[in-house]
Amino acid sequence: MREGEIIYDYDWYPFMSSYDSSTCCLISTSKDHPVHLWDAFTGHIRCSYLSFNHLDELVAANSLSFNLDGSKIYCGYSKMLRIFDSSRPGRECDEYPTVVKNSSLNQSGIISCISFANQISDMFALGSFAKSVGVYSEHDADLICMLPGSLGGVTQVQFSKDGILLFAGARRDDKIVCWDLRNPNEVLFFHKTRSCNKPKNSVRHSSVKSIPIYWKYKWKDFCLRYNCSIFAKVI
Repeated sequence: MREGEIIYDYDWYPFMSSYDSSTCCLISTSKDHPVHLWDAFTGHIRCSYLSFNHLDELVAANSLSFNLDGSKIYCGYSKMLRIFDSSRPGRECDEYPTVVKNSSLNQSGIISCISFANQISDMFALGSFAKSVGVYSEHDADLICMLPGSLGGVTQVQFSKDGILLFAGARRDDKIVCWDLRNPNEVLFFHKTRSCNKPKNSVRHSSVKSIPIYWKYKWKDFCLRYNCSIFAKVI
């Protein structure tokens, strides 16, 4: 499989199974190209999903994701979310601006990443290069809340399996941020990571053996409170 330009994002069909060739597919988006649905067995394009601006010019999605049941394809653009029916390729889609005039809740910038919570919570999150994370209702794509926290341009958002916690990482930012969506007005904790933006001539001191982690709660109390398996290993 070869795209014509730089690949921005891709996502596998959520029910992909090697025993059923019809489910072996993925979607991708690249610069100056429509969203393509690829056959993972043959490497050929099955169909395309096209988006156009107000000048009727083709615009590429900056991010994309299947929803949890694979029936919809969510695509992020500059100040815009477009939702395609996966069974109906072409240019027909629903458009939801993320910036609405006279609204107190807006998410500006390029929508750079998309993540869905579990089916019970009926929510999804959008990250933006304008340093913001928003949580939306899957039912009508309404913005529920904007999450606080000092980030760079957001490059990844991810829900925990229970849909309670939301994590986000950003470029030129050495922290992974976590929010508890039962109390979205404040950051639950920061996980400080190794920075990849150090100067070329800098030397890492040999005495530095670990990267500190900053917690709002003690480690043991946090694990007991949220029973989150990804934090089971104590550093």
